[in-house]
Amino acid sequence: GRILKVEKMDSKNIKKGDFYNIISKNYPLKPEEIKKKYKIKDGGENYLIFTQTMNSKIILRSI
Repeated sequence: GRILKVEKMDSKNIKKGDFYNIISKNYPLKPEEIKKKYKIKDGGENYLIFTQTMNSKIILRSI
């Protein structure tokens, strides 16, 4: 398994064309749909983790 150090990220800080590996857990969109929505490319060393609680959607970025 992987151990990642993460920080909360605002979706406004996702830059078009950036490279990320996408993880989607308990989130309504699949990784391919997320890449298309935010216009990001697959790859690189960093991860974006999309998840949600009962009250809100959360984006985490590996650091």
